[in-house]
Amino acid sequence: MSIPDPLAVIAPHYDAMMAHVCYTRWTRTVRELAALVPRPFVHLDVGCGTGVLMEMLEGAGWPVVGVDLSPAMLREGRAARGPYPLAVADMRRLPFHGSVGMITCLFDSLNFLLTPEDVRAALASFAAALRPGGVVYFDAVTEFMMTEYYAGKTWTDDADGLGVTWENDYDAETRMCTTRIRFGDGRESQLTRERAYALDWLAGEVEAAGLTPLGVFDAHGWGTPHGQTERADFLAAKGVSDATADRMDSVLERVRNAARRSD
Repeated sequence: MSIPDPLAVIAPHYDAMMAHVCYTRWTRTVRELAALVPRPFVHLDVGCGTGVLMEMLEGAGWPVVGVDLSPAMLREGRAARGPYPLAVADMRRLPFHGSVGMITCLFDSLNFLLTPEDVRAALASFAAALRPGGVVYFDAVTEFMMTEYYAGKTWTDDADGLGVTWENDYDAETRMCTTRIRFGDGRESQLTRERAYALDWLAGEVEAAGLTPLGVFDAHGWGTPHGQTERADFLAAKGVSDATADRMDSVLERVRNAARRSD
């Protein structure tokens, strides 16, 4: 029995629909955070989508492997970007064990996990995949982001000339944002759901997964999160070596400078 692809409808147009996204900030941040990881290492991009981040990191000096739950997204990535190492995998059950030096899981991929149990499983899977001293960098959008920019709002943009309409609803009780994406040519619509999680709860679950928290940051500038933080960046490690501790302050300052240049 085949498993339905959660993003099959939008995959062919995903890059056009996300053309406004500032992948540059994530790329700069990853390049700076790589200084915390002992060489050589393999970088695993979880929820890689069509591989935009992988392409932007080409030539960075380490191999990147991408995994995503959607075969259609990976097919579009190969067609657009060539034969990057891509595989279908569930972030809650990654097929890697103590072999990965860096994990990224960005563009609110973790918010697509709709239960606390799923989030815990993903964080435990990250910890299991990392080698000692490895680093994980993931982000999450906040309830403020969902209520301020999505709740009850509808808009249409011109991705690929299709007239794509986004209809959004937010349930405060479940902290769930539901988005229906409709295409102007009348094709089947796409329904997506994301859930907001409290940042302090996520930070606690990072530690419960056996990872060492290195910080939670407002994505815009990498300062301290606050009540109007739209997206938070989480940084953690599987143990912290003396070398990692010694580099932390200088690396974080470079990340903040990179984030400011991208804002």
